[in-house]
Amino acid sequence: MPEVTPFQVLIVDDHPLMRRGIRQLLELDPAFHVVAEAGDGRVRSIWRIALSPI
Repeated sequence: MPEVTPFQVLIVDDHPLMRRGIRQLLELDPAFHVVAEAGDGRVRSIWRIALSPI
């Protein structure tokens, strides 16, 4: 079976408990790789630019 590259995920939510729960859920599935978390949309914009494929 060919190796599949997992989806890179940036979790953005203003509640730390929600971010933790979402991370734990995604880490159960090898199809996802959480690369970062952010607490607000402004940080999300910076990460989106930084993580965009070239």
